[in-house]
Amino acid sequence: MKTPNLKTIRTLILISGMLPLTGCVTNLKPINLSMSDQVDAQPPGKISIDQLLLNARQQSSSSPVRSDLFLQFEGDRHQLNPEEKQQILSFSRKYPETLYLACAPASGPDQFTAATIGVRRCQQISQFLRERSFSSEIMLSPQLLPDQVRLYRSDAAGG
Repeated sequence: MKTPNLKTIRTLILISGMLPLTGCVTNLKPINLSMSDQVDAQPPGKISIDQLLLNARQQSSSSPVRSDLFLQFEGDRHQLNPEEKQQILSFSRKYPETLYLACAPASGPDQFTAATIGVRRCQQISQFLRERSFSSEIMLSPQLLPDQVRLYRSDAAGG
């Protein structure tokens, strides 16, 4: 009987060392592909894809739709009336995030005065919110209708 030479032994060691890497020596468990009627009878802690999709649909349909609140002022008025205060309070209590105030310039011939009145309106609303522990940010927004103030949340900023 011939003895294997050193080159053959090295080749056998190299091949036997590479077999697990190629997947030839791995132990695969048999896959059970049978469809059973017992889809709902799952072990605790596991959930089906259908159940996950159903849960996601229910959560997205039950999430509230955030909307904007628009206030309309007249003339150079910047003080809030009781109805406006109530609208602002109910809107700000819906969600705890920062409230953004976009203020349009007031209607009038003088642009500087119109912008000043618009900002003053937002400052009044911001102070009203701050006194009630709500945070807000103010910006001048000439895109709005004159004498209008838009209150919105950050996720509604794009609209």
